[in-house]
Amino acid sequence: MRAARAAVAGTAVGAAVRAVTGAVRGGARRAGAVAAALLALLLWLPGAAHAAPGDDAGGWGFPTFTADPGMTDYADRTVELAGRLERHTGGTGSGSGSSGGGRAGGAFGETIDLVAGDPQGGGGKLLGTVTTGLGGGFRLPGASVDVRPESVGPGPFSVPVHALHRTAAGAYGDWDADAEVDVTVVPSAVRLTADFTPGAQAAAGRQVTVSGVVERAAGAGWLPVAGAAVRVGFRPDDGTPPVAVTVRTGADGGFGTDFTAAATGTVSADLGPSDDPYLDLGAARPRTAQVTVAAPTASPTAGTPTPAPRHQAAPAVRHRTATATASAPAAPAAAPTPSPSAAGQDVQPDLAATGPNGFTRAAFLTGGSTLIAAGLLLAAARRRMVRAG
Repeated sequence: MRAARAAVAGTAVGAAVRAVTGAVRGGARRAGAVAAALLALLLWLPGAAHAAPGDDAGGWGFPTFTADPGMTDYADRTVELAGRLERHTGGTGSGSGSSGGGRAGGAFGETIDLVAGDPQGGGGKLLGTVTTGLGGGFRLPGASVDVRPESVGPGPFSVPVHALHRTAAGAYGDWDADAEVDVTVVPSAVRLTADFTPGAQAAAGRQVTVSGVVERAAGAGWLPVAGAAVRVGFRPDDGTPPVAVTVRTGADGGFGTDFTAAATGTVSADLGPSDDPYLDLGAARPRTAQVTVAAPTASPTAGTPTPAPRHQAAPAVRHRTATATASAPAAPAAAPTPSPSAAGQDVQPDLAATGPNGFTRAAFLTGGSTLIAAGLLLAAARRRMVRAG
């Protein structure tokens, strides 16, 4: 860019030289044209911005003050500030615009503050402080004019740069002479690219990966922007509070982050505010996408008591006990011998069957056999008694 400015400046200087040469060949009657051409040649510096003679007070003034180059951009944003301070003595006034026979002289060892923006009221940015040399000259190379005036559009725009002379024993802000030059700032348009990749559905929601790149216009192409702030946010559709995080781009202009969306909503990525006046963020549109999250399946809520399964109560088992009183002692009867069944298995007596008086059927049969046996014994004894008598 500076090479192009130098070429333009060289063309202008060549035109001025040709004008001077033609004026000289034209004779003395063109003396006015010669003087004008010489003045234009002397005042022209390649690619530089010049200030008019600075205001002065107390005899101080800036006959020259320049910024080289006079136009800056993202890749080439520094300028060299140079000028000269004078002190006027004598006459009826002071400064380069005073009348009378005042004498101008260089000011050695004076303090000059170089400020971008409006220095009044504590505003502006101090670019540097220099001390004048022999003849009152001063120079500040590599001054970065990274100031954006308020209420300006996307650009290009002008930034005023001031040369300010401090009073004797004065502090910063105590000045008695000022010169101003305008530097043109050409910002670069910025674009934002973002991709939203949803993951698989999980119990906690759906993980979303956000990635992209921030670039600036550079000639016919685009170059990465490092250190740009990108805001990644998510706004649920159910009205719950949104969440947001800010990430910075790397050296390749790329950025990335992950988050979990607990409900359906909108994910977005946009550029945050930037303090860099050489970036035109207005051209970078926010990027958005819809994320769908399935509703979770119903499950008992933690802390809510779960009712126990209902069981039928088991019926109570009541055992009936039978008590019998015999009129005569009965001899113990032999236990009945079970008969084999057709299948070769033992058949157990049905002791569960009960009679009307509570006696089991097996006990009734056993008692009858005992009475019959006793009757037979009594009959036999009676016969013996008859025979003996």
